[in-house]
Amino acid sequence: TEIVEHVWNPMSYMYMPLCGFFYLADWLPLSIRNIALTVLPSLQSYEMIRAGMFGTTIVTHYDTPYLTFMLAALTLFGLVLMRDVRRYVQLEQ
Repeated sequence: TEIVEHVWNPMSYMYMPLCGFFYLADWLPLSIRNIALTVLPSLQSYEMIRAGMFGTTIVTHYDTPYLTFMLAALTLFGLVLMRDVRRYVQLEQ
């Protein structure tokens, strides 16, 4: 929709500093780190990528079962939304 078109770019720019791309979870204080790892699945994803790239040279914090559950839940939520939206989508020919 046109509303999403206008809202998506500003929201994605505001989310960028929070997502975990620009910082390590190890840099955060312990209390904030636990909250961030719980609320932001993207932070755990970036931590897994860093662990794969840098190995044991940096300290990474991630929980694979939690991340798998969260991504599966978000995928199912998206599929349910797609099922509801499908009736409003019109294909252009």
